[in-house]
Amino acid sequence: MRDFAQEFKLTVKDGLRDLRYVLRSESDGASETTGPLGLIGDVAIRARGLVEQAPVVGRVADGLLREVDSVASSVLASGPAPRPGALFPRTAVALVADDGAAFTASLYGFLKYLLRTAGVRNAVVFEHAIDAARRTVIERRQGAVAEAHSDEAMLRLSAEIAVALSAERPVRRLDLPQQALPASRQLLAAPNAWTGCVIGLATAIASYRDGREVVDPADVVESATTVVTARFDRFHPAIASSQAVADLTRLFAQDVPHLP
Repeated sequence: MRDFAQEFKLTVKDGLRDLRYVLRSESDGASETTGPLGLIGDVAIRARGLVEQAPVVGRVADGLLREVDSVASSVLASGPAPRPGALFPRTAVALVADDGAAFTASLYGFLKYLLRTAGVRNAVVFEHAIDAARRTVIERRQGAVAEAHSDEAMLRLSAEIAVALSAERPVRRLDLPQQALPASRQLLAAPNAWTGCVIGLATAIASYRDGREVVDPADVVESATTVVTARFDRFHPAIASSQAVADLTRLFAQDVPHLP
């Protein structure tokens, strides 16, 4: 029941983010043809239609919306990109500890940071998709915390996280500026493969360096982003292959000892 409640909550939050993304993407054109009042009216009609179609869910959601009202904006609405810190990147062990208690929040923040630094200013990241990836990793990795002490096991766990994220497709929509950055073409072609590989590699770096030396989290993210962008012709086929975890683990093993 608790898992269902969490899934419902995250789905409602993601619905708000999706709506806000549409509003931000269409607001300029809509205001030219209908004006701001027309745009607001259109949103009201859509919302009323949803409630009429599912009145019970609508009433339950009404109370829930009070709790999640702060997310009624696109994930990249405005302001500077958050700095990497305690939440991300984290080690693979930390992400799967306690049934992945830190997984969803950490990687949601990580994805927002990656998209902002890649030049994206409007996007929708579905939190419930990240949580689905968490469940997949936890279910497949019984005893992962105990096994992930060796470098090989840590790299494999990082690859499993990357593959699960890519499969669940948390990045659902994004807008890119006309002045695109190097990663933009890859984001447009395969946003979840690219972000999944960067997250996996950054997690592998953080895990490998943990206890060996202190590194700036921003340097870890920058290194992972640079490597994946430069070698995406190798990373993309790896994460999409029938043996994605093994292929990605092999690529991580080639790069991690030399990074950041």
